[in-house]
Amino acid sequence: MKYWLAKPHQTEPQILKWRGSYPDFVELDSLKQYIGLKAYSITITDKSISPDNKSRLLAAVPHAHEPAGTVACMNFIHQILTGQHLVGIRVSVELLLE
Repeated sequence: MKYWLAKPHQTEPQILKWRGSYPDFVELDSLKQYIGLKAYSITITDKSISPDNKSRLLAAVPHAHEPAGTVACMNFIHQILTGQHLVGIRVSVELLLE
C-alpha cells in the first residue's frame, strides 16, 4: 500500500516534494476544507513553452471517498515528472503524452 497515495497524510508530502524538486514545472493552489485539510490543484507545465503551443489535460477526482482516482492522478503526475511509476518502474513519458 505504500505506493497507493490516496489519503491526505500520503498525498500532501508527495505533492510538496514535487513542488520542491520541480519548481520550474509544478504550480500549486489549495483551498482549506471544512475539516482543516487542504484540497490541492496541481498544474504541471513547462513555463518556457507558450500556452498557445500546449496540449491540455484535466484530471479530477470526482468522488472524495473513492481512492482509485486519487491514486491514478498521483501516479500519472509522478510519471510525467520523473519518467517512473511510483513503484520505480521506468515509463516512456512520450507515450503518456501522445
